[in-house]
Amino acid sequence: MDSKIPMLSFEAKADISDLLTLATLLVTIYLAYQTSREFSKKERQNLCLSLLERWNSEALVHKRSKAWSYLHSISSPDSKETIFLGDISYSNELEKREIYDAIIQVTHFFSDFRSLWERDLLDDKLATTLFSHSIKVWFQFLRRIDSRRNEQDTNIRFLNANTWRVNNVLPLERIYQKRFKRVYR
Repeated sequence: MDSKIPMLSFEAKADISDLLTLATLLVTIYLAYQTSREFSKKERQNLCLSLLERWNSEALVHKRSKAWSYLHSISSPDSKETIFLGDISYSNELEKREIYDAIIQVTHFFSDFRSLWERDLLDDKLATTLFSHSIKVWFQFLRRIDSRRNEQDTNIRFLNANTWRVNNVLPLERIYQKRFKRVYR
């Protein structure tokens, strides 16, 4: 059995117009890549600015202030104690319900922030510059908040809220530290 493989051969003939066409194609591809990269950078910057606008909106500033005042009134930032919120979430007092709502609104902002940053939809340098001081101080409280009334509380609603906070809010601190080091090393 004869199993000869025919030799493959070709002649490379290129004139100047072929080389110019190839160079033009490569430059076009490079410019398209750079343009799309710039566009996505602009979009990431715009998302940062949108988040800043939301963070500084009158409604969220009011909620942040209310939440911060309450958290400071019951615990110091340096404390290691758990901050139980279960009692104020079920309170009939309007003020306590407003405080609970304020804390929830702030944690939802942080969850959205984490989600965008985790998916690389925010410009790292701009996000760390705009939010560095204002979010870092919240981490001390966020990691200690517990939706239950006390350690023994097994209410599923509170346990679900804690799971949500652990999965959606707390990772922001780790992401922030990682991105901050990347930007300012």
